[in-house]
Amino acid sequence: TPSLALAESRKVVIDMGETAIASFDLARRLHENYTEEDEEKLQQYEDFMDRAENKLNNYILQITPHRLSNQENNMATEMLHSIGNFERIGDHCINILDVARYNAENSITYSDSAWTELNTILDAAREILSETVGLYRQNDAQTASCIEPYEQVIDEMQQILKDRHIDRLRLGLCNVGSGISFLEILGNLERISDLAGRIQNIPIL
Repeated sequence: TPSLALAESRKVVIDMGETAIASFDLARRLHENYTEEDEEKLQQYEDFMDRAENKLNNYILQITPHRLSNQENNMATEMLHSIGNFERIGDHCINILDVARYNAENSITYSDSAWTELNTILDAAREILSETVGLYRQNDAQTASCIEPYEQVIDEMQQILKDRHIDRLRLGLCNVGSGISFLEILGNLERISDLAGRIQNIPIL
């Protein structure tokens, strides 16, 4: 039954969303305190996301040749997009992990002001991701439009913090190594919020 198959697929998409949140939290913790144990756990989350994306895509594509209503077709299409977006959010969490490992291996630290700013935008990105998954779980048809204002705030914050960090580099308050890491984190957080804003939801009848 296509409608039932789509409903069951949606449960796994929600699992991917929950895993994306767990990945984000772990990547943040690794950035604050890098350990190999936490890195291995994050890699396991990423493996699940990759497998889920592959299996769900194949499964949903097998459903679509069957006779579907317009709403079911739209739901299948949007679900395929959401699957890919959640998986890419996981990829950006891995990118943050890479920065954490690089910082640990090279004894790179941030200034107090940089940490304060970084934690501010990390909190905002976490809120967007949590809100996205919550709305998706609730079957809210307006997921993307609800998240868009938050995404715009992240974009503005990213640019402001980038400019401030460049000023610190010019003044010698931060070194080049920490500056590169800081800007890399900002870029990944901006992309995570952008992907969250693209996730859409069509309620199941």
